[in-house]
Amino acid sequence: MTQKRLVFLDIDGVLNSMGWKISRSYYSIPGYDPDALQESPPYLLGELDLTPIALLDELLDDTNAQIVISSSWRQIHPGIDWLIELFQLRGARLIPARIIGATPVINSISLLHQRGNEIDSYISTHAFDGKFICIDDCSFHYQPYHKVVETNPGIGFSVIDYQQALDLLNG
Repeated sequence: MTQKRLVFLDIDGVLNSMGWKISRSYYSIPGYDPDALQESPPYLLGELDLTPIALLDELLDDTNAQIVISSSWRQIHPGIDWLIELFQLRGARLIPARIIGATPVINSISLLHQRGNEIDSYISTHAFDGKFICIDDCSFHYQPYHKVVETNPGIGFSVIDYQQALDLLNG
């Protein structure tokens, strides 16, 4: 039997980056428009970089992992179905079908380990006993025992990050 695998996914600094935002501006790719209709995902299409999306799709294909959204996007946008539609519109092959939920929101005075606490709650609530990794550009959100692939927010999820994630999920 294949062991279950989860990717707890942040979005900012992972599927977009400072470099992407500079490139998007240079190539006149529209980004966030606060005046656009926000009930529909297209207003954020330009926020997601195609290269990290392709690498994440490849990771999902290679590991058969599922995704749980741990990003603040789960709170500031209309919900998981909205995110799934956004990924579909952006051309993601596997990401939309592999999103199975989101971590609970646990409000805390300190951001130290906050996402880690939310992930621990998700794992406990869902009685998950497989392998998991966290892909994020800020490792201080997690406890030392979490397996975090920390991306460089200047470039987002890269080939090096993909290899580290693959090794952690397959190791």
